[in-house]
Amino acid sequence: MKVFVAGGAGYIGNELIVKLVKNRSVSSIVVYDNLGRRSYNLFLDKRIETDKIHFVNGSILDGHKLKGALKNIDVVFHLAGAVPDTTTREKPYLFEQINYWGTAELARMAKNACVKKFVFLSSDTVYGFSDIAIDFTSLPDPSSLYAVSKYNGERYVLNLADDMDYYVLRCSNIYGYSPSVRFEPLINRFMFEANYLGRVQIKGNGAQKRSFIHIDHVVNILENLLDQKENLNSGIYNIVDKVLAIREITDVVKEIYPFAEIIFSTRQHSLRNRIIKPDMRINNLRSINSLSLKEELLNFATNYSFSSPFKKAKTS
Repeated sequence: MKVFVAGGAGYIGNELIVKLVKNRSVSSIVVYDNLGRRSYNLFLDKRIETDKIHFVNGSILDGHKLKGALKNIDVVFHLAGAVPDTTTREKPYLFEQINYWGTAELARMAKNACVKKFVFLSSDTVYGFSDIAIDFTSLPDPSSLYAVSKYNGERYVLNLADDMDYYVLRCSNIYGYSPSVRFEPLINRFMFEANYLGRVQIKGNGAQKRSFIHIDHVVNILENLLDQKENLNSGIYNIVDKVLAIREITDVVKEIYPFAEIIFSTRQHSLRNRIIKPDMRINNLRSINSLSLKEELLNFATNYSFSSPFKKAKTS
């Protein structure tokens, strides 16, 4: 089986590649990435020792390069995209350009290449906010430029229905360690701030609830989609592991870093919730057990290259 991973050098892509190189059903892997985030950790990851990988430096907007890279590919994992960070705050048009038109171009070229399966990692932000728990039957209500761009990208993937199996995975907030970890995601940011800044900053009063999933579970589901033994209908699925109030997260972070100060930037404000129900239709794609949040964050902390200077100051 020949696999193509758009965004393969990124946060999720790095961990997926580690799994794919060990998968006996995978004969070759095309890692397709424009390296726009300047993330090169994949190329130094000692867990990856293989001749299965071919790297292509390219944009998903480049149809000509995609055409060559998709030749004889069986499965596409589309993990590429613009995410909310300093770059997109300066250039908000990147959301529409990459997440919308880039997805459309990749879907079009995958169809032309007669790909058998297309997996698109979307976002639960397409549902907007709600105080009522959301499931896969809930209507989308995207309220940010990022959410709108992901929702519009989904529409192009749905157009593949007559040509190949497709899976749109609306993913909750991802967290957890990877050599290519991003620190914009909420829990990862809290862990960085606590360890190296000695404080964690919260917007709102911390009562707002969000849905989360550890990167290991995301990658586990993606890999099992590749090898699924039972038929899973093409469609849209939600992937979520935990629903947590922000204060619940900072309470755990505080247990790990008791010296960290919790700062509320707008404590008087109660922000809205986004609560996603677990999607029971994909239970068979989950083959690893969930850990407690504290266990996961303790594992995260062990990967820091040096300990917190604030911890040393408190114990000296």
